[in-house]
This record gives sequence, C-alpha cells and structure tokens, in this order.
Amino acid sequence: MAEIEINHLNKFFGRSQVIRDMSLTIESRSFTVIVGPSGCGKSTLLRMVAGLEKIDSGQIKIAGNVVNNLPPKDRGIAMVFQSYALYPHMTVFNNMAFGLKLEKKTKSEIKTRVNDVARILQIEDLLNRKPKQLSGGQRQRVAIGRAITRNPKVFLFDEPLSNLDAALRVATRIEIAKLHDSIPDATMVYVTHDQVEAMTLATKIVVLSEGQIEQIGSPLELYERPNNLFVAKFIGSPAMNIIPVSISKTGKDSEAKVTEEIRLALNYNIQNKDMNKKFNLGVRPENLVLAKKPDNSIRAKISLVESLGEYALVYAQIVGGHLSQNILVKIPGNPLIEKGQEVFFQLEKGKEHLFTEEGTRYISANK
Repeated sequence: MAEIEINHLNKFFGRSQVIRDMSLTIESRSFTVIVGPSGCGKSTLLRMVAGLEKIDSGQIKIAGNVVNNLPPKDRGIAMVFQSYALYPHMTVFNNMAFGLKLEKKTKSEIKTRVNDVARILQIEDLLNRKPKQLSGGQRQRVAIGRAITRNPKVFLFDEPLSNLDAALRVATRIEIAKLHDSIPDATMVYVTHDQVEAMTLATKIVVLSEGQIEQIGSPLELYERPNNLFVAKFIGSPAMNIIPVSISKTGKDSEAKVTEEIRLALNYNIQNKDMNKKFNLGVRPENLVLAKKPDNSIRAKISLVESLGEYALVYAQIVGGHLSQNILVKIPGNPLIEKGQEVFFQLEKGKEHLFTEEGTRYISANK
C-alpha cells in the first residue's frame, strides 16, 4: 500500500508563493492526474513529493511515513521526466539496469528484471541500442522501463508525453494506461497540462490553479459537474461556451436572458432573490443542436465551419442587441450550413451549467 498524504504544504520561490496551504490524499493503487495550466504549481508539487524540491512548510507522507527530510532514493518512488534523462553512452539495457546496479542487485536478478520489463513495454529488440538510435516514443518507453525495474511503491510522471508528436502521444498514452493495469499495486501520479490526457488516463483528477486545488474528482464528475468557471473552461475539448446572462424568470420555469430577443429555459429552480442578477451560462459545444424555430434558441451568424468528417466545428457569433459573444458548436456529420448564414441553436435539456458572476457553481434544486 502506498498512499500519499499531503498536509498544509507551502512552497515559495523568493516572494512568490507557488503552492498555497495544499492538503491532498492520493489513494494507494490509484492513477491520479494533476492537471492545470502552465505555472499552476503542478510540477513543483510532484518534485516535492519526489524529494527534488525543498518543502518550506507542511508535511508529505508516503505509505504512512513522513518523507520531508528523506532523499529521493529512500522514498520508494521512481520518476519519469519530460526530457527522458537517459545516459547517451549507455545501451538501453544499461540505462534500465542503472538503478538496480546502484542497489547492488545480483547480475542474474538485474537481467531477469530488465528483460521482464522490456517485454511488458515491447522493447526487447532495443536493449543493445543506444538512445541516439531510438525514436522519441522508444526513448520515453525506456525511461518508463527504467522506473519500473526499480519496483517502486509510487510512480511519478512529469509531463512525459510533451516532447512527442501527436501520433506518438496517443500510442504512448495507451502504453501508460496498460502499464497501470499490469502493475495493479503501484500508485501512479501523473502531471500534465493536457486535459485530454487527464480525462483518458485518470481514475482521479486534481485540478490546480495558482498553487491551489480547484476541484478533485473522477473525469466524468469534473466534466459533468464542474465546481467553478475555471474547471468548466479547463476540462473538456473543445472548451465549454460561457455566455453572460441575467435571470428573467425564477422558480421551476426559470429563464435566462441572453439578449432582449433571446430567452432560454433553464433546468434550474432559481430563487426569487436572484431575479435580474448576472450569471454565466455554460454550455458544452456538443450540447447545442441546430433548431428550426427561434423559440428557446440562440440566434447566431456562422463565422467558420470546420468539417472534420465525423463531426464539424461551427464557430458563430450570437445575434441580437449589443452583445458580441462568440460560441463554438460541435455537430455530428456534415451540417448543411455555411459562413455568413444565420441559424438557431437550441440547448439540450438539462445539459446547461449555471455559474454565479463570481464564478462558482449555482446550487439549486433541479426540476
């Protein structure tokens, strides 16, 4: 069992605080992805867990043991870096065996463990090559293999796919997912700014912003019930549409006013005290559908249609009043619409998200 407990962690670089009183529990055997934009503190947090970055205050426990003052080699962790960090003068075999040699394992044990891991990662035929003879994807698999051979309690991944092209990113992502299945006792913590990686790999996602946790949950929880505007806009690709509205009708038949001409029924029971207040209406691109009638619809002028075969991405601008609001709609197939055309988009019932003007999720009894 290798649970990670982080309690009231703080980190400063000079006067800049990059981790702010953070507390987090990462369950044993989970695949936890820490996600957020550049500069949010996710890599710093991972390096603190690894022992590569000093803790200013707070506590980190791994498998019940406080590791604040332990060197990396004594923490029972292995880390995979963005830059591969392979020794160029060593063969793949020796790169993967390096940590085991430092632990003074026997030659037969080293050979067995390296060969077993090479088989899992399908790199048996690369063991005698040097890093310069490998592709980017192969190098990353060697770096992952070097981590696995040490049989650690915890695997730490620091944006391991960032240097790969699109096709290799997908292929290596699949390999990492398989890896978690093949080593069920290992706890894996994976840092990325790519929310697609987070959604496809994680059992649990931790969303960071400016050194603080915005939300923790399963990929589906974060996608379907984001706690605030930051999470709503960050999780999901393409990103959620955010439309400023005011409440024009409360109660079970509540209604949002986009413009004087555009009123939308909401699947929320809005309280009377919120009448005429400003809100943000969140709608995912796939939850807007072409409509034939203007009733309960958004009137918009098409700016661009990107046909991608299976679906089309439609960029449009809402028409009405003084509002200058762009929206993005994801439509299956190839819709018969073109640039400059005015159309109506309807919200799928119950798929809207409502946030206060301050950006927090509006809590209300749904219909």
